[in-house]
Amino acid sequence: MQTWEPLSFKPVYQTYLWGGRQLVDRLARTDAPASGPVAESWELSDRTDGMSLVAGGTFAGTSLRSLMTEHRDAVIGKAACPGPFPLLIKVIDARETLSVQVHPDDAAAARGIGEAKSEAWYVLDAQPGACVYRGFRPGTTEAEAYTAIAEGRVADLLVRQSVVPGDTIYIPGGTVHAIGEGCLLLEVQQNSNTTYRLFDWNRTGPDGKPRALHLEEARQVIHWETEEQHQPAEGGRCVTPYFSIEPVTLGKRPVSLNDPLRGYTVLFVEEGPVRIDHPNGSIEAATGTTWLIPAALRGAKVARCGTEPVRVVIIRGAKAG
Repeated sequence: MQTWEPLSFKPVYQTYLWGGRQLVDRLARTDAPASGPVAESWELSDRTDGMSLVAGGTFAGTSLRSLMTEHRDAVIGKAACPGPFPLLIKVIDARETLSVQVHPDDAAAARGIGEAKSEAWYVLDAQPGACVYRGFRPGTTEAEAYTAIAEGRVADLLVRQSVVPGDTIYIPGGTVHAIGEGCLLLEVQQNSNTTYRLFDWNRTGPDGKPRALHLEEARQVIHWETEEQHQPAEGGRCVTPYFSIEPVTLGKRPVSLNDPLRGYTVLFVEEGPVRIDHPNGSIEAATGTTWLIPAALRGAKVARCGTEPVRVVIIRGAKAG
């Protein structure tokens, strides 16, 4: 019988041109590229374009895809949805504002327009005045938006949301959005890498040419008028049809990491160190690390190591059934 433990994975770094160095400077990622922008760290990814490998322990070197193939029920639970690991979890460092973009929702994906991608951003750090853009202003029409894109003034039509550490912003598929400069975010999303750019701030890529836009694909997936599009940041806790995000400040008592209705749990250590206790042992987890608690690992709890309060983010999959 397999003995399970909390699983950590080797980060997959993305060096997009808009990234900074906070993953190195703030989160002490010594395995990140030594120079240049480090835009994203894919913390948990079951994708061929950035596959997660277990960092240590019994399954060291094993891909998340192999774990899902060989131990699916033990990893995510028997009632979970079919297919690959359902979430993609990243840390994003936006030194510059990201492109204005949109992702398909479930309905668009069912029509064959890319992979569905609803996501949420938990703000780990934000420079003074930092913001995100979330949805067009109410009443904006398709014609007005595409005219503004052509004239380079689409930001005038977007809802600007100031952010501070501890905010969570939900971006359902179909909502036009952009992450503003000066944001360090934990991103939780459906397992997808479909992005349609509408505007890239007249930026050029490493080859000196403007990066590609996807105006016609975006036109097919944008939600122009929905109540959901215009909801502001929710504060810290966020519950979506695909996952939940719950920031927790750890005091004297440990917090359970198991949820039989959701199967697996993902733990991100915002401020540590913390200790993960489970029936098969105990692991100390440093600040900025991400851990997958398999569904088969019952009785796992997280506790602070010292006497000072520390903070973690608990991520759970969609409820079974």
